[in-house]
Amino acid sequence: MKKICISLIAIFLLILAPTTVNALSVNLTVSCPSVIVGQTTTCTISGSTQSGGIIGVYANISVSGGASIESISTPGWGNLSTDPKSKIACVASSTSVTGSFTVGTVTIKGNSAGQATLRLSGIRISPDASSGSQDLTLSDKTGTFTVSNPLTTTTRPPATQAPTTKAPTPTQAKTTAIVTPTPTQPTTTAALPTFTELKLDSVTVGDYEVTYVDGKYYATVDYDTESVEIAATANENITIIGQGLRTLATGKNVVELILRNEGGESATVQVIITKPEDTNDYSTYLSKLKVVDYDFDFDKDTNEYTIYVPYNVNEVYVIAESNNVDVSILGDGLKSLQKGNNDIYINVQYGNKASNEYIIHVKRSYNSLIMLIAIGLLSAGLIGFGAFYITKQKKTKIENEAEKNKILAEANRTVANAKEVVSVNGQNVYAPGRVDLTPQQVVETKTPTNPVTVATSAQTSEQPAAENQVRLVKTVNTVPVKVNTANSQPVVINTGK
Repeated sequence: MKKICISLIAIFLLILAPTTVNALSVNLTVSCPSVIVGQTTTCTISGSTQSGGIIGVYANISVSGGASIESISTPGWGNLSTDPKSKIACVASSTSVTGSFTVGTVTIKGNSAGQATLRLSGIRISPDASSGSQDLTLSDKTGTFTVSNPLTTTTRPPATQAPTTKAPTPTQAKTTAIVTPTPTQPTTTAALPTFTELKLDSVTVGDYEVTYVDGKYYATVDYDTESVEIAATANENITIIGQGLRTLATGKNVVELILRNEGGESATVQVIITKPEDTNDYSTYLSKLKVVDYDFDFDKDTNEYTIYVPYNVNEVYVIAESNNVDVSILGDGLKSLQKGNNDIYINVQYGNKASNEYIIHVKRSYNSLIMLIAIGLLSAGLIGFGAFYITKQKKTKIENEAEKNKILAEANRTVANAKEVVSVNGQNVYAPGRVDLTPQQVVETKTPTNPVTVATSAQTSEQPAAENQVRLVKTVNTVPVKVNTANSQPVVINTGK
Protein backbone atom coordinates (compact mmCIF):
# COMPACT_ATOMS: atom_id res chain seq x y z
CA MET A 1 0.00 0.00 0.00
CA LYS A 2 2.87 2.34 0.83
CA LYS A 3 4.46 1.80 -2.60
CA ILE A 4 1.19 2.56 -4.31
CA CYS A 5 0.94 5.90 -2.50
CA ILE A 6 4.46 6.88 -3.46
CA SER A 7 3.78 6.04 -7.09
CA LEU A 8 0.59 8.11 -7.13
CA ILE A 9 2.45 11.13 -5.68
CA ALA A 10 5.17 10.85 -8.36
CA ILE A 11 2.63 10.73 -11.16
CA PHE A 12 0.87 13.75 -9.68
CA LEU A 13 4.11 15.72 -9.62
CA LEU A 14 4.91 14.80 -13.22
CA ILE A 15 1.52 16.06 -14.30
CA LEU A 16 1.97 19.35 -12.50
CA ALA A 17 5.66 19.94 -13.48
CA PRO A 18 5.16 21.25 -17.04
CA THR A 19 2.64 23.77 -15.85
CA THR A 20 4.82 25.15 -13.05
CA VAL A 21 8.33 25.17 -14.63
CA ASN A 22 9.15 27.52 -17.53
CA ALA A 23 13.02 27.57 -17.96
CA LEU A 24 14.37 30.30 -20.36
CA SER A 25 17.16 29.25 -22.72
CA VAL A 26 19.17 31.84 -24.73
CA ASN A 27 22.01 31.24 -27.14
CA LEU A 28 24.29 33.88 -28.79
CA THR A 29 26.63 33.39 -31.76
CA VAL A 30 29.31 35.61 -33.38
CA SER A 31 29.98 35.33 -37.13
CA CYS A 32 32.85 37.21 -38.88
CA PRO A 33 33.98 36.87 -42.53
CA SER A 34 37.59 37.28 -43.62
CA VAL A 35 38.92 40.76 -44.34
CA ILE A 36 41.81 42.24 -46.38
CA VAL A 37 44.36 44.54 -44.74
CA GLY A 38 43.20 48.13 -45.05
CA GLN A 39 39.59 47.18 -45.70
CA THR A 40 36.58 46.66 -43.41
CA THR A 41 34.05 43.88 -42.89
CA THR A 42 30.98 43.31 -40.70
CA CYS A 43 30.67 40.78 -37.90
CA THR A 44 27.11 39.76 -36.92
CA ILE A 45 25.93 38.98 -33.37
CA SER A 46 22.77 36.88 -33.44
CA GLY A 47 20.79 34.84 -30.92
CA SER A 48 17.75 32.67 -30.25
CA THR A 49 15.46 32.03 -27.29
CA GLN A 50 13.44 29.07 -26.11
CA SER A 51 10.69 28.92 -23.51
CA GLY A 52 10.29 32.66 -23.18
CA GLY A 53 11.34 36.09 -24.32
CA ILE A 54 14.01 38.68 -23.44
CA ILE A 55 13.97 42.43 -23.10
CA GLY A 56 17.68 43.27 -22.98
CA VAL A 57 21.17 42.15 -23.98
CA TYR A 58 24.35 43.52 -22.40
CA ALA A 59 27.95 42.62 -23.28
CA ASN A 60 31.49 43.97 -23.60
CA ILE A 61 33.10 43.65 -27.06
CA SER A 62 36.80 43.40 -27.86
CA VAL A 63 38.98 42.22 -30.74
CA SER A 64 42.43 40.63 -30.71
CA GLY A 65 44.90 40.01 -33.54
CA GLY A 66 45.47 42.16 -36.61
CA ALA A 67 42.12 43.98 -36.57
CA SER A 68 40.33 46.81 -34.77
CA ILE A 69 36.73 47.82 -34.08
CA GLU A 70 35.50 50.73 -36.16
CA SER A 71 31.89 50.93 -34.92
CA ILE A 72 29.05 48.99 -33.26
CA SER A 73 25.44 49.13 -34.44
CA THR A 74 22.25 47.61 -32.90
CA PRO A 75 19.36 48.44 -35.25
CA GLY A 76 15.86 47.33 -34.28
CA TRP A 77 16.33 47.82 -30.54
CA GLY A 78 14.70 50.64 -28.65
CA ASN A 79 16.31 52.99 -26.17
CA LEU A 80 19.73 52.24 -27.66
CA SER A 81 22.66 52.69 -25.32
CA THR A 82 25.74 51.51 -27.21
CA ASP A 83 29.40 52.51 -26.83
CA PRO A 84 30.78 53.05 -30.36
CA LYS A 85 33.72 50.69 -29.88
CA SER A 86 33.52 48.68 -26.65
CA LYS A 87 30.08 47.52 -25.53
CA ILE A 88 26.41 47.03 -26.33
CA ALA A 89 23.35 47.59 -24.16
CA CYS A 90 20.21 46.72 -26.12
CA VAL A 91 16.67 47.21 -24.85
CA ALA A 92 13.68 45.69 -26.64
CA SER A 93 11.47 48.24 -28.35
CA SER A 94 8.40 46.02 -27.90
CA THR A 95 7.27 43.91 -24.96
CA SER A 96 9.91 41.20 -25.55
CA VAL A 97 12.00 39.42 -28.17
CA THR A 98 11.45 35.72 -28.85
CA GLY A 99 12.75 33.14 -31.27
CA SER A 100 15.67 34.07 -33.54
CA PHE A 101 16.92 37.64 -33.41
CA THR A 102 19.91 39.84 -34.30
CA VAL A 103 21.65 41.70 -31.52
CA GLY A 104 23.73 43.94 -33.80
CA THR A 105 26.72 44.29 -36.12
CA VAL A 106 30.36 45.21 -35.49
CA THR A 107 32.42 46.89 -38.22
CA ILE A 108 35.96 45.47 -38.23
CA LYS A 109 39.02 46.88 -40.03
CA GLY A 110 41.95 44.66 -41.02
CA ASN A 111 45.30 46.03 -39.87
CA SER A 112 47.82 43.21 -40.34
CA ALA A 113 47.75 39.72 -41.79
CA GLY A 114 46.93 36.82 -39.48
CA GLN A 115 44.12 35.41 -37.36
CA ALA A 116 41.85 37.76 -35.37
CA THR A 117 39.10 37.10 -32.84
CA LEU A 118 36.03 39.12 -31.88
CA ARG A 119 35.00 38.37 -28.27
CA LEU A 120 31.83 39.04 -26.28
CA SER A 121 32.42 38.96 -22.53
CA GLY A 122 30.34 39.76 -19.45
CA ILE A 123 27.18 38.73 -21.30
CA ARG A 124 23.96 39.36 -19.41
CA ILE A 125 20.43 38.60 -20.66
CA SER A 126 17.33 40.24 -19.13
CA PRO A 127 14.22 38.01 -19.51
CA ASP A 128 10.71 39.40 -19.75
CA ALA A 129 8.21 39.04 -16.92
CA SER A 130 6.76 35.78 -18.25
CA SER A 131 10.17 34.08 -18.22
CA GLY A 132 11.18 34.95 -14.69
CA SER A 133 12.80 37.88 -12.93
CA GLN A 134 16.41 36.69 -12.71
CA ASP A 135 18.98 37.84 -15.32
CA LEU A 136 20.88 35.15 -17.20
CA THR A 137 24.68 35.17 -17.37
CA LEU A 138 26.29 33.54 -20.41
CA SER A 139 29.85 32.44 -20.99
CA ASP A 140 32.08 34.36 -23.47
CA LYS A 141 31.25 34.07 -27.16
CA THR A 142 33.91 34.39 -29.88
CA GLY A 143 34.15 34.63 -33.63
CA THR A 144 37.47 33.97 -35.38
CA PHE A 145 38.32 35.33 -38.83
CA THR A 146 41.31 35.78 -41.13
CA VAL A 147 43.03 39.06 -42.06
CA SER A 148 44.94 38.64 -45.30
CA ASN A 149 47.26 40.82 -47.34
CA PRO A 150 46.17 41.96 -50.79
CA LEU A 151 47.28 39.78 -53.70
CA THR A 152 48.00 36.77 -51.48
CA THR A 153 46.12 34.52 -53.94
CA THR A 154 48.42 33.43 -56.73
CA THR A 155 47.01 32.80 -60.15
CA ARG A 156 48.33 30.59 -62.88
CA PRO A 157 48.11 31.43 -66.55
CA PRO A 158 45.71 29.21 -68.49
CA ALA A 159 47.13 26.16 -70.18
CA THR A 160 47.81 26.55 -73.86
CA GLN A 161 44.85 25.36 -75.89
CA ALA A 162 44.52 24.67 -79.56
CA PRO A 163 42.99 27.45 -81.66
CA THR A 164 39.25 27.19 -82.12
CA THR A 165 39.61 27.83 -85.85
CA LYS A 166 41.65 26.15 -88.52
CA ALA A 167 44.56 27.85 -90.17
CA PRO A 168 43.27 30.06 -92.99
CA THR A 169 43.71 28.95 -96.54
CA PRO A 170 45.10 31.38 -99.09
CA THR A 171 41.57 32.27 -100.12
CA GLN A 172 40.30 32.78 -96.55
CA ALA A 173 40.58 35.84 -94.37
CA LYS A 174 42.93 35.57 -91.43
CA THR A 175 41.09 34.67 -88.20
CA THR A 176 42.48 35.33 -84.74
CA ALA A 177 42.09 32.36 -82.40
CA ILE A 178 40.45 33.09 -79.02
CA VAL A 179 41.45 30.91 -76.07
CA THR A 180 38.80 30.65 -73.38
CA PRO A 181 40.26 29.86 -69.94
CA THR A 182 38.74 27.09 -67.89
CA PRO A 183 36.98 27.97 -64.61
CA THR A 184 39.86 26.42 -62.64
CA GLN A 185 42.40 28.72 -64.26
CA PRO A 186 41.55 32.33 -63.40
CA THR A 187 43.09 35.01 -65.57
CA THR A 188 42.46 38.00 -63.35
CA THR A 189 44.47 39.22 -60.40
CA ALA A 190 43.00 40.95 -57.36
CA ALA A 191 43.82 44.67 -57.48
CA LEU A 192 45.35 46.55 -54.59
CA PRO A 193 42.81 48.61 -52.70
CA THR A 194 43.22 52.29 -53.56
CA PHE A 195 41.69 55.05 -51.52
CA THR A 196 41.27 58.74 -52.25
CA GLU A 197 44.23 60.87 -51.19
CA LEU A 198 43.53 62.83 -48.03
CA LYS A 199 43.94 66.43 -49.17
CA LEU A 200 41.86 69.57 -49.56
CA ASP A 201 41.26 71.33 -52.83
CA SER A 202 40.54 74.73 -51.26
CA VAL A 203 39.86 76.51 -47.97
CA THR A 204 38.02 79.77 -47.43
CA VAL A 205 37.96 81.88 -44.26
CA GLY A 206 35.16 84.35 -44.77
CA ASP A 207 36.23 86.91 -47.35
CA TYR A 208 39.83 87.02 -46.13
CA GLU A 209 42.88 85.92 -48.08
CA VAL A 210 44.09 82.40 -47.28
CA THR A 211 47.73 81.34 -47.78
CA TYR A 212 48.88 77.71 -47.97
CA VAL A 213 52.40 77.03 -46.67
CA ASP A 214 53.95 73.66 -45.73
CA GLY A 215 50.65 71.84 -45.29
CA LYS A 216 48.92 74.58 -43.26
CA TYR A 217 46.45 77.33 -44.18
CA TYR A 218 46.94 80.85 -42.81
CA ALA A 219 44.56 83.80 -42.69
CA THR A 220 44.45 87.10 -40.80
CA VAL A 221 41.15 88.81 -40.09
CA ASP A 222 40.33 92.34 -38.88
CA TYR A 223 40.69 93.15 -35.21
CA ASP A 224 36.93 93.64 -34.87
CA THR A 225 35.95 90.31 -36.47
CA GLU A 226 34.06 88.25 -33.88
CA SER A 227 33.47 85.09 -35.92
CA VAL A 228 34.18 83.73 -39.37
CA GLU A 229 32.78 81.06 -41.64
CA ILE A 230 35.22 78.29 -42.58
CA ALA A 231 34.56 76.21 -45.68
CA ALA A 232 36.65 73.61 -47.51
CA THR A 233 36.34 71.49 -50.64
CA ALA A 234 37.81 68.09 -51.48
CA ASN A 235 37.15 64.95 -53.49
CA GLU A 236 33.60 63.66 -53.22
CA ASN A 237 34.86 60.52 -51.44
CA ILE A 238 36.33 62.59 -48.61
CA THR A 239 34.30 63.67 -45.60
CA ILE A 240 35.36 66.98 -44.03
CA ILE A 241 34.66 67.53 -40.33
CA GLY A 242 35.16 70.92 -38.66
CA GLN A 243 33.68 73.37 -41.16
CA GLY A 244 31.25 76.10 -40.25
CA LEU A 245 31.09 79.25 -38.14
CA ARG A 246 33.91 79.71 -35.65
CA THR A 247 34.13 82.32 -32.91
CA LEU A 248 37.55 83.97 -32.78
CA ALA A 249 39.66 85.11 -29.87
CA THR A 250 42.33 87.77 -30.07
CA GLY A 251 45.62 86.30 -31.26
CA LYS A 252 46.08 83.03 -33.08
CA ASN A 253 43.15 80.64 -33.52
CA VAL A 254 43.92 77.09 -34.66
CA VAL A 255 41.07 75.29 -36.41
CA GLU A 256 41.53 71.61 -37.25
CA LEU A 257 39.72 70.07 -40.19
CA ILE A 258 39.48 66.27 -40.10
CA LEU A 259 39.49 64.43 -43.43
CA ARG A 260 38.26 60.84 -43.83
CA ASN A 261 38.15 58.78 -47.03
CA GLU A 262 36.15 55.73 -48.06
CA GLY A 263 38.78 53.37 -46.66
CA GLY A 264 38.45 54.76 -43.15
CA GLU A 265 41.78 56.57 -43.31
CA SER A 266 41.89 60.00 -41.70
CA ALA A 267 44.10 63.08 -41.58
CA THR A 268 44.06 66.47 -39.87
CA VAL A 269 44.69 69.81 -41.60
CA GLN A 270 45.24 73.01 -39.60
CA VAL A 271 43.80 76.41 -40.46
CA ILE A 272 45.54 79.15 -38.44
CA ILE A 273 43.50 82.35 -38.16
CA THR A 274 45.07 85.44 -36.59
CA LYS A 275 42.88 88.12 -35.04
CA PRO A 276 45.00 91.18 -34.15
CA GLU A 277 44.39 93.58 -31.31
CA ASP A 278 43.22 97.09 -32.06
CA THR A 279 46.57 98.73 -31.29
CA ASN A 280 47.21 100.32 -34.68
CA ASP A 281 50.61 98.62 -34.51
CA TYR A 282 51.01 97.09 -37.91
CA SER A 283 54.72 96.32 -37.49
CA THR A 284 55.90 93.41 -39.60
CA TYR A 285 59.54 93.44 -38.53
CA LEU A 286 61.19 90.32 -37.17
CA SER A 287 62.89 90.48 -33.82
CA LYS A 288 64.86 87.31 -34.43
CA LEU A 289 65.96 85.44 -37.56
CA LYS A 290 68.36 82.55 -37.28
CA VAL A 291 69.46 79.44 -39.14
CA VAL A 292 70.48 76.77 -36.66
CA ASP A 293 74.24 76.02 -36.77
CA TYR A 294 74.92 78.83 -39.32
CA ASP A 295 75.49 82.28 -37.83
CA PHE A 296 74.97 85.64 -39.45
CA ASP A 297 74.40 89.15 -38.07
CA PHE A 298 70.67 89.87 -38.07
CA ASP A 299 69.24 93.36 -38.38
CA LYS A 300 65.47 93.82 -38.60
CA ASP A 301 65.95 96.44 -41.30
CA THR A 302 68.09 94.11 -43.46
CA ASN A 303 65.94 91.85 -45.57
CA GLU A 304 68.54 89.67 -47.35
CA TYR A 305 71.20 87.36 -45.91
CA THR A 306 73.60 84.78 -47.31
CA ILE A 307 74.89 81.68 -45.57
CA TYR A 308 77.24 78.96 -46.79
CA VAL A 309 76.63 75.32 -45.98
CA PRO A 310 78.65 72.19 -46.83
CA TYR A 311 77.82 70.60 -50.16
CA ASN A 312 76.31 67.50 -48.48
CA VAL A 313 73.79 69.33 -46.22
CA ASN A 314 70.21 68.52 -47.28
CA GLU A 315 68.15 70.63 -44.88
CA VAL A 316 68.34 73.57 -42.48
CA TYR A 317 66.10 74.81 -39.67
CA VAL A 318 64.98 78.46 -39.72
CA ILE A 319 63.83 80.26 -36.56
CA ALA A 320 61.83 83.49 -37.07
CA GLU A 321 60.20 85.51 -34.28
CA SER A 322 58.43 88.86 -33.98
CA ASN A 323 57.62 91.05 -31.01
CA ASN A 324 54.20 91.72 -32.55
CA VAL A 325 52.01 88.75 -31.60
CA ASP A 326 49.38 89.75 -34.16
CA VAL A 327 51.49 89.00 -37.24
CA SER A 328 51.63 85.74 -39.15
CA ILE A 329 55.11 84.35 -39.95
CA LEU A 330 55.27 82.08 -42.97
CA GLY A 331 58.24 80.07 -44.21
CA ASP A 332 60.12 79.26 -41.02
CA GLY A 333 60.85 75.79 -39.64
CA LEU A 334 62.62 72.87 -41.30
CA LYS A 335 63.47 73.60 -44.94
CA SER A 336 64.70 71.04 -47.44
CA LEU A 337 67.51 72.07 -49.78
CA GLN A 338 67.56 71.27 -53.47
CA LYS A 339 70.69 70.81 -55.59
CA GLY A 340 72.62 73.99 -56.13
CA ASN A 341 71.81 77.25 -54.34
CA ASN A 342 68.52 77.82 -52.50
CA ASP A 343 66.50 80.87 -51.44
CA ILE A 344 64.36 80.72 -48.29
CA TYR A 345 61.59 83.33 -48.10
CA ILE A 346 60.20 84.40 -44.70
CA ASN A 347 56.93 86.34 -45.00
CA VAL A 348 55.62 88.45 -42.13
CA GLN A 349 51.96 89.48 -42.61
CA TYR A 350 49.63 91.67 -40.63
CA GLY A 351 46.43 90.72 -42.35
CA ASN A 352 45.87 92.84 -45.42
CA LYS A 353 47.28 95.92 -43.72
CA ALA A 354 51.03 95.32 -43.91
CA SER A 355 53.59 92.71 -44.90
CA ASN A 356 57.34 92.22 -44.97
CA GLU A 357 59.65 89.65 -46.54
CA TYR A 358 63.09 88.38 -45.57
CA ILE A 359 65.26 86.26 -47.86
CA ILE A 360 68.04 83.88 -46.87
CA HIS A 361 70.31 82.81 -49.74
CA VAL A 362 71.73 79.38 -49.00
CA LYS A 363 74.87 78.57 -50.99
CA ARG A 364 76.67 75.28 -50.94
CA SER A 365 80.38 75.49 -50.07
CA TYR A 366 82.70 73.21 -51.98
CA ASN A 367 85.83 74.26 -50.05
CA SER A 368 85.86 71.07 -48.04
CA LEU A 369 85.42 69.00 -51.19
CA ILE A 370 88.24 70.87 -52.94
CA MET A 371 90.41 70.42 -49.85
CA LEU A 372 89.72 66.69 -49.84
CA ILE A 373 90.63 66.47 -53.52
CA ALA A 374 93.80 68.51 -52.95
CA ILE A 375 94.81 66.34 -50.00
CA GLY A 376 94.14 63.24 -52.06
CA LEU A 377 96.26 64.49 -54.95
CA LEU A 378 99.06 65.60 -52.62
CA SER A 379 99.02 62.25 -50.85
CA ALA A 380 99.13 60.43 -54.16
CA GLY A 381 102.06 62.63 -55.27
CA LEU A 382 103.99 62.01 -52.06
CA ILE A 383 103.40 58.30 -52.29
CA GLY A 384 104.52 58.30 -55.92
CA PHE A 385 107.63 60.38 -55.16
CA GLY A 386 108.49 58.15 -52.21
CA ALA A 387 108.17 55.05 -54.36
CA PHE A 388 110.33 56.68 -57.08
CA TYR A 389 112.97 57.76 -54.53
CA ILE A 390 113.15 54.30 -52.96
CA THR A 391 113.40 52.67 -56.38
CA LYS A 392 116.09 55.15 -57.43
CA GLN A 393 118.10 54.56 -54.26
CA LYS A 394 117.85 50.83 -54.69
CA LYS A 395 118.93 51.08 -58.33
CA THR A 396 121.88 53.35 -57.40
CA LYS A 397 122.95 50.91 -54.69
CA ILE A 398 122.83 48.00 -57.14
CA GLU A 399 124.85 50.00 -59.70
CA ASN A 400 127.46 50.94 -57.04
CA GLU A 401 127.80 47.31 -55.96
CA ALA A 402 128.22 46.27 -59.57
CA GLU A 403 130.86 48.96 -60.16
CA LYS A 404 132.69 47.96 -57.00
CA ASN A 405 132.68 44.31 -58.01
CA LYS A 406 133.88 45.31 -61.48
CA ILE A 407 136.80 47.29 -60.02
CA LEU A 408 137.76 44.40 -57.75
CA ALA A 409 137.64 41.94 -60.64
CA GLU A 410 139.75 44.24 -62.79
CA ALA A 411 142.27 44.63 -60.00
CA ASN A 412 142.48 40.86 -59.57
CA ARG A 413 143.02 40.43 -63.28
CA THR A 414 145.77 43.11 -63.16
CA VAL A 415 147.47 41.30 -60.31
CA ALA A 416 147.30 38.02 -62.17
CA ASN A 417 148.75 39.53 -65.32
CA ALA A 418 151.31 41.90 -63.80
CA LYS A 419 154.78 40.24 -63.47
CA GLU A 420 158.27 41.57 -62.86
CA VAL A 421 161.02 39.95 -64.91
CA VAL A 422 164.39 39.78 -63.20
CA SER A 423 167.43 38.24 -64.76
CA VAL A 424 169.55 36.45 -62.22
CA ASN A 425 172.83 34.97 -63.51
CA GLY A 426 171.41 34.83 -67.00
CA GLN A 427 168.07 33.30 -65.95
CA ASN A 428 164.67 35.07 -65.97
CA VAL A 429 162.82 35.15 -62.58
CA TYR A 430 159.09 36.15 -62.62
CA ALA A 431 157.65 37.88 -59.59
CA PRO A 432 154.02 39.19 -59.29
CA GLY A 433 153.78 42.91 -58.85
CA ARG A 434 153.11 44.21 -55.33
CA VAL A 435 152.36 47.63 -54.07
CA ASP A 436 154.84 47.13 -51.26
CA LEU A 437 157.73 45.98 -53.45
CA THR A 438 160.93 47.80 -52.79
CA PRO A 439 163.74 48.02 -55.31
CA GLN A 440 165.73 44.78 -55.23
CA GLN A 441 169.39 44.53 -56.00
CA VAL A 442 170.02 41.96 -58.66
CA VAL A 443 173.63 40.93 -59.26
CA GLU A 444 174.57 40.08 -62.79
CA THR A 445 178.07 39.07 -63.75
CA LYS A 446 179.42 39.60 -67.19
CA THR A 447 182.55 38.33 -68.74
CA PRO A 448 184.93 41.05 -69.98
CA THR A 449 186.16 41.06 -73.52
CA ASN A 450 189.44 39.61 -72.53
CA PRO A 451 189.28 35.99 -71.49
CA VAL A 452 189.18 35.78 -67.72
CA THR A 453 187.80 33.45 -65.22
CA VAL A 454 184.34 34.49 -64.06
CA ALA A 455 183.40 34.16 -60.46
CA THR A 456 180.25 32.18 -60.02
CA SER A 457 177.55 32.81 -57.62
CA ALA A 458 178.84 29.93 -55.61
CA GLN A 459 181.75 32.04 -54.49
CA THR A 460 181.64 33.00 -50.90
CA SER A 461 182.15 36.44 -49.64
CA GLU A 462 185.43 35.38 -48.05
CA GLN A 463 186.98 34.79 -51.48
CA PRO A 464 187.60 38.13 -53.21
CA ALA A 465 187.17 38.36 -56.89
CA ALA A 466 190.01 38.21 -59.21
CA GLU A 467 191.50 41.50 -60.19
CA ASN A 468 190.65 41.04 -63.79
CA GLN A 469 186.98 40.51 -62.97
CA VAL A 470 184.42 43.34 -62.91
CA ARG A 471 181.40 43.26 -60.51
CA LEU A 472 178.41 45.03 -61.94
CA VAL A 473 175.51 46.06 -59.72
CA LYS A 474 172.14 46.80 -61.41
CA THR A 475 169.18 48.26 -59.63
CA VAL A 476 165.73 47.13 -60.88
CA ASN A 477 162.75 49.28 -59.93
CA THR A 478 159.30 47.75 -59.85
CA VAL A 479 156.12 49.65 -60.66
CA PRO A 480 153.52 49.62 -57.83
CA VAL A 481 150.15 48.09 -58.86
CA LYS A 482 146.91 48.21 -56.83
CA VAL A 483 146.22 44.63 -56.02
CA ASN A 484 144.32 42.60 -53.49
CA THR A 485 147.08 42.31 -50.89
CA ALA A 486 145.18 39.57 -49.13
CA ASN A 487 145.92 37.19 -52.00
CA SER A 488 149.49 38.32 -52.77
CA GLN A 489 152.55 36.54 -51.34
CA PRO A 490 155.92 38.19 -50.79
CA VAL A 491 158.52 37.09 -53.35
CA VAL A 492 162.10 36.78 -52.33
CA ILE A 493 164.58 36.95 -55.12
CA ASN A 494 167.82 35.12 -54.57
CA THR A 495 170.50 37.53 -55.66
CA GLY A 496 173.23 34.93 -55.29
CA LYS A 497 174.91 36.72 -52.50
